[in-house]
Amino acid sequence: MSEKTIYEQDHPARRANSSAIAFGRITAVDPVARLCTVKTFFATHPSVNDLHIPACQWLNMDCNPAGDETTSVPRAGSIGMVIFVQGEPFIFGYFKGLNAQGQAVTGEEVTNLTEGDKVISTVGGNYITIKASGAIIIQSKQTLRTLYFPTGSLLSDLCRNYEMYGDGGFVTWKSNLDDNTVLFSATYRQNLANTAQVLEQNGTVDGTTIRQIAIGPSTDSGIFVYEQTIDVDGTVVTNVGPPGVVAYTSTINPDGSFSVANGAGQALNCAVDATGAANIAFGPLVSLSIKTTGDISLMTPGAQLSISASGDVQLKALGSASLQFGDDVEIDIFGDCKILSFGAITLSGSTGIKLDGLGASGAGAMFGVLTFPNVIDPLTGTPLGPGSTTVMASI
Repeated sequence: MSEKTIYEQDHPARRANSSAIAFGRITAVDPVARLCTVKTFFATHPSVNDLHIPACQWLNMDCNPAGDETTSVPRAGSIGMVIFVQGEPFIFGYFKGLNAQGQAVTGEEVTNLTEGDKVISTVGGNYITIKASGAIIIQSKQTLRTLYFPTGSLLSDLCRNYEMYGDGGFVTWKSNLDDNTVLFSATYRQNLANTAQVLEQNGTVDGTTIRQIAIGPSTDSGIFVYEQTIDVDGTVVTNVGPPGVVAYTSTINPDGSFSVANGAGQALNCAVDATGAANIAFGPLVSLSIKTTGDISLMTPGAQLSISASGDVQLKALGSASLQFGDDVEIDIFGDCKILSFGAITLSGSTGIKLDGLGASGAGAMFGVLTFPNVIDPLTGTPLGPGSTTVMASI
């Protein structure tokens, strides 16, 4: 039987190329075309040894012409097994080489594995591990992991920043290592039309606020019907009102003091300090001050009333004053009494006027009660002096 040429199908080299196996080192990768460049070595036949294959497919267990696939894109420098099928090369799987100690050459281990574990990992330290114990770990980095524990059906998330968006709103956790702040923010929608939203924030807002709750027509507008903030020192501020108008504001301080204001332009404003003293403003014109010592002060644009804890009463008025009583009135004065008037003084009584002195009554006792130091006789111009009969007669 004559020897076959290499161009004939029965030639040994042709037969070897049809079903040969070789190791190959990947020198370049084209992820879009799903092809790589391979340099073969240690082949089962010299004809496929030391070959440069510019377009070698990597073999996938699940890959279809329509594009649906489960694939792992190789990296340049990886070593795999090249299989020739009817002369067409495929690279089948990749493996780690051995070092001088006969161990697999690896980079930095991304996870500790035990018998029965399954792992999918990348060079960036990301991996999905299914442990033989039943636990599942999905890790992007050490501080970004999700762990599934079968015992207790526990789901644990570890992350530095988190976002979750849904039709009913969204939730975010944000942390800033530069200023060491963390903020949890949740926005809840009333419906898909987004006609009303509830905003909740916990952490640090503007460096001082540790908690904020707000209700408004929409978060985008920045206008809330209800808004409450709690600072890191414990101060609680609450604002309530229609969109764009603050109708009610209250502030509670950690020392026990608080203030309340309501109405457009804060028509009523009440402030109480830690001792219990209160200052109340009824609009811009009327104010009331109450001290814990017992002092009370009421001020209006035209009058001021002050009552001290010792019993002193002072009334100042810019206009006229009138006191009306429906029954008998008795005024007891335990000290001197002085009346200074820049106008006429009129004493009027339907049944007469009675002046009482010490130990007596009637007109004759008036000399012990009233003195008139500067009375002038209107006819002669002569000073009459206190207690004169002319003065008594004129009265």
